[in-house]
Amino acid sequence: MLEKLRVKYADKDIDLIMADYFEYPLEAEKYDAALSFETLHHFKYSKKQKIYDKLFQTIKCGGYYIECDYVACCLDEEILCLEQYEFKRKENHIPDDVFVHIDIPLTLEHQIQLMKNAGFRNVHILYENKSTMIIKAEK
Repeated sequence: MLEKLRVKYADKDIDLIMADYFEYPLEAEKYDAALSFETLHHFKYSKKQKIYDKLFQTIKCGGYYIECDYVACCLDEEILCLEQYEFKRKENHIPDDVFVHIDIPLTLEHQIQLMKNAGFRNVHILYENKSTMIIKAEK
């Protein structure tokens, strides 16, 4: 998909990065914008906070972050997903440092709070379709 994007926007000055969010060394205040599409709903609070902190540092002042992802409808769903995530890890003896493809969406309120904790301001919904949201957070 990144190659298709690169071809379609060959005349644009964009950096397309396919790498682990947590390992890739992003430069401070380098990018005008960052985008994440349906990837962060696999991480618990602490990991999401780390990536939001990292994204905030790499985006230039006046830039923004856009995230399209799933959100939990309510706190009960969020808690149930987190419990299921922990249960499957324990049941299958999966260490904490190993990625597991299990959905653990957070509530919209928790998503927004984590973004604000990182320093983003004016966090708002651009699009909503049931549990899928596109959120824009400005620096």
